[in-house]
Amino acid sequence: MNSTPVVSQAPDESLVLEPEGTFSLSNSAEGLAAEFHPREAAFGSDSVYSAYVKVMTGVLAAGLLVVMLLNVIVDPYEFFGSPEVRGINKYNSDVNVGGQRRTKSLQMKAHDYTIVIGGSSRVMRTIDPDSEVFEGRPAYNAGIFGTNMVELEKVLDEALRRDDLEQIYLGLDFLMFSTGRGYSGDMLSSGFAGVPKWKILLESTVSADALAASIDTLEINRKSPDQGAYLSEDGFVIDERESKPALPYRREKFDAMLSKNFMIDPETYAAFQYDPNRMRMLKSILMKCQEKGVGVTLFLPPVHARQLETIDVMGLWPVFEFWKKDLVEVVASGELAEAQVSLYDFTGYDIYTTEPIPPYKSPEDMVYWSESSHAREALGELVLQRLTGHGASDLPEDFGVLLTAENIASHLETVRREREVNIAENPDERRAVLRLYHQTAPERFRNRLGSGG
Repeated sequence: MNSTPVVSQAPDESLVLEPEGTFSLSNSAEGLAAEFHPREAAFGSDSVYSAYVKVMTGVLAAGLLVVMLLNVIVDPYEFFGSPEVRGINKYNSDVNVGGQRRTKSLQMKAHDYTIVIGGSSRVMRTIDPDSEVFEGRPAYNAGIFGTNMVELEKVLDEALRRDDLEQIYLGLDFLMFSTGRGYSGDMLSSGFAGVPKWKILLESTVSADALAASIDTLEINRKSPDQGAYLSEDGFVIDERESKPALPYRREKFDAMLSKNFMIDPETYAAFQYDPNRMRMLKSILMKCQEKGVGVTLFLPPVHARQLETIDVMGLWPVFEFWKKDLVEVVASGELAEAQVSLYDFTGYDIYTTEPIPPYKSPEDMVYWSESSHAREALGELVLQRLTGHGASDLPEDFGVLLTAENIASHLETVRREREVNIAENPDERRAVLRLYHQTAPERFRNRLGSGG
């Protein structure tokens, strides 16, 4: 039997429709509150909601405080001068790659120096600003990983703000003059780009990137508590791994550097395009130094003969020589007649750059090389001896040749002959470079397409 709905009117309620014996639906004040005030329906009252908000705010604030303390204690960018503890934060890879521009922009403002050493990682890892050749004069290593003339102009502008700056030693790499390199890493968030110190420090404590860098630093030190690399207060990268047995083995490291960094990367040799505008940037730097009476010693840092052979195999040797001619032309420019500028070339074939590479899987180490692109500090010290004249009398004449408009042509011819002699004496090394070149061809082609090269 169907029930009949009963309509009734309660004295203090709205109209109620009640199917007899089944259910009751009321638009009462309580129902309206649930419908139009979900916060109260969920939390019961404003006091409960307020308590919830306070608890959540406290949790978030506590979490943020923990992140800030972790970033300050670990100090992945080496901004705060936190104590370095082995197994915790002694070594840091981010300083050597992504975070170093911010770090160095702060160091250069805080450090006392009259000498600046600029350049890429070939300078940063090789030229010790605490060398005896400086005879106690304070120096700072402003070398930056993967840099170029666009960035170097900003870095040296910072150095030239100092009234007591006397001398700049500037290491110039072929790749600094490529169209493929511009601002990189954290350059645009550094003091070199005009970012104030307070903002750099704030971002280094509360940002997700800083937290990731802290976690990476902890992991690096957990895995290798007794060996690694770190940045000194004067900008020099100290790599304690170089004093350990060669692992991975040296020849394997040479192959990896060439095949993974120079043969396939569009920012290096794989899609290299020479940019004359970068040479104008160099000239601008030299003119600023001339105006301030600051001496400049330019030098082309040494690379191993394997690296030079790679430049040839990649079809860049004519451009490499043209670049050197351009450098000489800038230095000899009439606009720089009053400048104290000299240019030295260490990219030739001598007893250091042709140091034999141990066989595969050999524990034998090398004296002067980490791999084909980066010399060790021992060779950097010899470079400084040539540049400063301290102890230079004991060096071979062909190590670090002073380039001028008068000798550039004969110098290039001499290097060509020395290269032919080196190939004749070490044919296996030429074949090894060619083998790597052919092995990397597919990836090089894909990367060139991807970069539009």
